[in-house]
Amino acid sequence: MKLLKQYVSITLGCALMALAFDWFYAPNELTLGGFTGIAQVINFFVPALPVGVTVIVLNAPLFLMSLKRFGKRFLVRSFFAVAVNSIFIDLINAVYTFQPMDKLLGCIYGGVLVGVSLGWLLREEATTGGTELGAWLLKAKIPGLSIGTLCLAIDLTIIVFYAAVFRSLENALYGGIALYISTKVMDMVVYGGSAAKLAYIISNEQEKITHELLARDMGVTRLTAEGMSVSAVELTEDKKTVYYSLLDVSGPRPAYFGGADLYRMDLASRREEPVAKSRPDFVIAEYALGASFLLLAAADGKFGMNTDCDFYKLDYATLAVTPYAVYGEAIGSSVGCDVRHGGGQAFKMDGDVLYFISTRFDGAGLYKLEDGTVSPVLVRDGSIDSFDRKNGKMLLCALWDMKPQELYNEEGRRVTRFNDAALRGKYVARPETICFTRGDHEVHGFILKPMDFEAGKKYPVIFDIHGGPKTVYGPVFYHEMQYWASRGCFVIFCNPTGSDGRGAFMDIRGKYGTVDFDDLMAFCDTALARYPEMDADNLFETGGSYGGFMTNWIIGHTDRFRACASQRSISNWTSFYGVSDIGPDFSEDQCGSTIWPDVEKFWWHSPMKYADQVKTPTLFLHSFEDYRCPVDQGYQMYSALVAHGVESRLVLFRGENHELSRSGKPKHRLRRLNEITGWFEQHKG
Repeated sequence: MKLLKQYVSITLGCALMALAFDWFYAPNELTLGGFTGIAQVINFFVPALPVGVTVIVLNAPLFLMSLKRFGKRFLVRSFFAVAVNSIFIDLINAVYTFQPMDKLLGCIYGGVLVGVSLGWLLREEATTGGTELGAWLLKAKIPGLSIGTLCLAIDLTIIVFYAAVFRSLENALYGGIALYISTKVMDMVVYGGSAAKLAYIISNEQEKITHELLARDMGVTRLTAEGMSVSAVELTEDKKTVYYSLLDVSGPRPAYFGGADLYRMDLASRREEPVAKSRPDFVIAEYALGASFLLLAAADGKFGMNTDCDFYKLDYATLAVTPYAVYGEAIGSSVGCDVRHGGGQAFKMDGDVLYFISTRFDGAGLYKLEDGTVSPVLVRDGSIDSFDRKNGKMLLCALWDMKPQELYNEEGRRVTRFNDAALRGKYVARPETICFTRGDHEVHGFILKPMDFEAGKKYPVIFDIHGGPKTVYGPVFYHEMQYWASRGCFVIFCNPTGSDGRGAFMDIRGKYGTVDFDDLMAFCDTALARYPEMDADNLFETGGSYGGFMTNWIIGHTDRFRACASQRSISNWTSFYGVSDIGPDFSEDQCGSTIWPDVEKFWWHSPMKYADQVKTPTLFLHSFEDYRCPVDQGYQMYSALVAHGVESRLVLFRGENHELSRSGKPKHRLRRLNEITGWFEQHKG
């Protein structure tokens, strides 16, 4: 029944097109273009050959050429449409002869009817051959153009030929008007009023939908199967092969954090094959296409999910993977900042030389890997966030010289001035470094002096703790810290155990709230001792994510701070398990155990366990759409403090996520900063 309805619909569309030709085109000596236009020319010289029959004859070779591309079903329907349309043209002409009319009216109404009928046929997976079929073939080579645009180009050529034969420029110009109208109407019918649309389809019947879209050639291309998450797509220089990272999320989660595999696909054959697969001792993090080999950065899992990478070489032909260079340092910039404008490239091959960004100690610089040896290219205080290199030239996006992001050349010379006006006349504090030894390791930190600093005068102190914990604070422009410094506060911040950039130093599995807490308190003591102008009676603390966890931990283990602000925090590792978008692996990895049967380990590291010991007034800030540290974590700690009679405030942000302080809506970022600042001001002694 469905098939019958489709062929009835095709028949009606053909009848409509034939009527338009016999009523508006032929009597007014207008041409449709396409094979019909060519048939008109042939009919002029050989009247014995009817237009309809000639159209069928002309289309036959094109249909044979298109058989492989479109398949039998499409061509059977189209051949049926050509035949029926041709029959109707000749039949209507034999039954009734329409008289000429105003040519402009013929152009307008004829163009509309032809456009509707062509669009109708295309939606039923059929064409009348000629121009439309040629346009479909061209669209495979030029996907950015609509069917209507391609038809317009082809038909205009034929109209020019028609005008030359009949020596009627006027009729050709009218034909051009009709053609333009018909192609626009056709695009409206086919595409729904827009010639180019992007749609994301979410459905449990993806196979059926994909099959239909591919069959209709609606501009959809599926590279991978269902349940596959694709990222890091790279196209080879010859544009014949695409490489990509693929994570299979259709089955049980992998036994290790990560698990993305590297695949490649031959674009001509669409043949997909695995190139390198992750495993617990070989977790692929990055890759880059070199001239003679592919380079992989992969971790051996020695320190759990936070293990830094070494380099491996992969042969394009054999897919053999061999060690290339031991590195064991952080890839990319993990320097915290709240004024970044977005991401960018941090890992790129130039020939067989890898250029990459790496975080070392308190900053991120540019390094290269050549012949198995890593060496610095451009390293200075601050952070290189992204770069590009081509033909020996390089452009860097960096946080240098206490400025927000600017562009720099390969010599490190600034080439943009995006932020000069914003900073003009503003106080920008220069970080002073504090480093000290505690036990078997060093703790690195920084201090911002308040604006109009005077020796001997006391100033309040805000202690800011970074997230991660596998990130670092460095000497870069940080808006919230500069804001507090401009308001007359010391701002102190440091990199305790768990921070990035120092190899095994970042391994804090099973140690949350122990050595890291001790490092933070020791840094605070060192800063207070070094700067007598710091007012120990007006000491405040804040932090987000891991910094929020640590804030929750601090208030349960010391009351040295007058007030604290906990942001996007973790408060309860037991309830955090399985609800974060980072996956259940994260909590198990960071707690250094499994929740079954060692739930007591998770509870011991939970700030909630110690909530009954809290005395510090605490502000909690959380976002409803925070799926990294879900909003219930803030609710729990706030509720616990209220239950124990501790002064608390909970501020929740709608429409924001874990990135509120970095990329949230401006009004919400301002509200957040004002809430924290106001809370501290309220509790000054």
